[in-house]
Amino acid sequence: MKLKFLHLVLAAAALPLVTVHANAQVGVYGTINVERAAGVACKDAPLPCSYNDGVDRAIGGGGGVYYQWKQMGPALLGVDVRGDIYKSNKSASYVQSGQNAFRMDEALGGVRASFSADKGFLTPYGEVLFGWNRRDRIDNFFAYRVVGGLDINLLPIMAVRIPEVGIGQNIGMGGVKSNSVESVSVGIVFHTLRNR
Repeated sequence: MKLKFLHLVLAAAALPLVTVHANAQVGVYGTINVERAAGVACKDAPLPCSYNDGVDRAIGGGGGVYYQWKQMGPALLGVDVRGDIYKSNKSASYVQSGQNAFRMDEALGGVRASFSADKGFLTPYGEVLFGWNRRDRIDNFFAYRVVGGLDINLLPIMAVRIPEVGIGQNIGMGGVKSNSVESVSVGIVFHTLRNR
């Protein structure tokens, strides 16, 4: 008896939140990514590093979650949090090469805006993200990215992300050289229905 009463109280307390956030949308996504980091310093100098042009080229995967709730004109605003892992058989920092000789990890979060017409099957979006990047399990960076992409809605709760492109920078800490970053990714998104 007490348990049923508690459920009713919780449901009544949550009702205003549901009403206030009727336009809210939650999404979870997984991606396959390609990233290019330029301006990477060779740590094995004067020996030639694997990539003599100072560019890391890596492929990886990641995922994240977004929550959008604020309608502002044609845009639905919210936040996005994501993490990615990249690997390559060559590194711009070292002479060595071989299976997964290079690894880069990053965790980013920031603001998101998406634009979608009623019952439209295309949802373009843009994000500004900040966070942390680590390369070769040693060097740590403050990272920022500006990304934009297009989600193609195949089902009411599923979309294909083709593509997302991003630019940004890894800002070196502790004397580590900064480098510019470009990325492209594709993926799958599962999201709640959006009421507009």
